[in-house]
Amino acid sequence: MTTLDIPKLDFDPFSVETIGSGPTVFDEMREMAPMVWLNTYGVYATARHEIAQKALRDWKNFTSTVKAFGEREHIPNIVVQEDPPDHSAHRNPVMKFFTPIGLNTYKEFFEKNAAELADRLIETTDVDGFEDVASGYILKVFPDILGMKEMDRGQLLKFGDLAFNSTMPANDLYRDCKARSGDILEWFDRQCVREAVTPEGMAEEIYKLGDSGEVSMESAQLLVRAVFSGGFDTTVLSITSGLKLFAENPDQWDLVRADPSLIRSAFEEVLRLEPPSRFLGLSLIHISEPTRRR
Repeated sequence: MTTLDIPKLDFDPFSVETIGSGPTVFDEMREMAPMVWLNTYGVYATARHEIAQKALRDWKNFTSTVKAFGEREHIPNIVVQEDPPDHSAHRNPVMKFFTPIGLNTYKEFFEKNAAELADRLIETTDVDGFEDVASGYILKVFPDILGMKEMDRGQLLKFGDLAFNSTMPANDLYRDCKARSGDILEWFDRQCVREAVTPEGMAEEIYKLGDSGEVSMESAQLLVRAVFSGGFDTTVLSITSGLKLFAENPDQWDLVRADPSLIRSAFEEVLRLEPPSRFLGLSLIHISEPTRRR
């Protein structure tokens, strides 16, 4: 008889201790085997890039339409919960807003707000990288370029916390986050309807995709919601991680200051070392007979 040689671990990647330890806690799991079984949640997991890439591209066997840890009502069931051809039909029209040419429209606005924030912060004694720099900046520019009207922007931190924790199982950490969120989902939905956005922002441009028939009007509203929820929390965390890594590696900061053209590569290295989203779940549809060890 043959059996799959897959280690079974009691390791919990979703505990507060593991999350607080950073991504290096996965080094041992990555070296141990291509695939492991997590006893706590009854799922297979891999920490190896090449296997993750194969699974993510193999949508005929590994689907995004069924989430590994169950449905979450605050995740828009568009793009992130779709396989081709539906995924492509919704993703492709909206991606034109995120090309270098599309984003160049906002370059002056981004730089102006960054400079103004920096000028304010250098006048203060204590600066919190997460709250004052990353959150302070994104809470200003992100809703503005999307074209959100009047809103309590501090509420976005509460929504971002819930959205970020949506990738984990329904453990105590998730349940506590959900309990703290109150009616944040209803509040967020109200911010994304067409009546709540300005005629100049990106959200209105996405709604125009519905007007033109490139997507349905229902899909247009879901895309506005998906762009907002998908880009807010991860951007805040990425900026925060960048500040942390530069503080720990001042020689690298000196290199970037001397040659600002290095910042793009430096930021990509931040994403590699401290990925803002460490987990992605897929569900197995079917797969051919696996390789077995005799």
